[in-house]
Amino acid sequence: MDLIDNAIKGSNVAWNEIIRRYQRRVFAVALSVMRNSDDADEITQEVFVKLYTHMESLKNRDGVGSWLTKTAYNMSCDKLRYRKIRGWLSSSAKSDYDVADDHSVSERIQKAELAETIGKWIDAKLSSKERAVVQLRIGEEMSFLEIAEALGLSQSSVKTYYYRAVDKMKMLSGKGGLL
Repeated sequence: MDLIDNAIKGSNVAWNEIIRRYQRRVFAVALSVMRNSDDADEITQEVFVKLYTHMESLKNRDGVGSWLTKTAYNMSCDKLRYRKIRGWLSSSAKSDYDVADDHSVSERIQKAELAETIGKWIDAKLSSKERAVVQLRIGEEMSFLEIAEALGLSQSSVKTYYYRAVDKMKMLSGKGGLL
């Protein structure tokens, strides 16, 4: 890939183009695993730092997108594993509420609690691989083959994760789920 070769030679234009092309995908994968945008930002930065320091040893330069996706997924999983071992999982984002009147504050709190309950249900019901596959398939519009290559899974495993997640989401949306 010319971009990687040019970035290795020191081209800021090439490096910025690599970031522009792949930053959204890397962030989406990290967010699907981490479930927190601050953590996803941190992972995204770490992934691009890792690419920058390992560009010369990258074997398949045409597969930089797959390498970045897989690295983002693995680094996110590693970070979660580390947190579980340490016993301090990141807390969910807190919303600030305007204190307009008691009714609207109460209503907002109820909506926030429902959203948090649904989010926890999804987190509990979908594995990190299922969330990552769904995010890449729907959010990044990647094919099953591209996802399989990016995550280092077989195409049939990717399809299984995807359709299992879809079935779980159908249950959530009303066919025996919370709603």
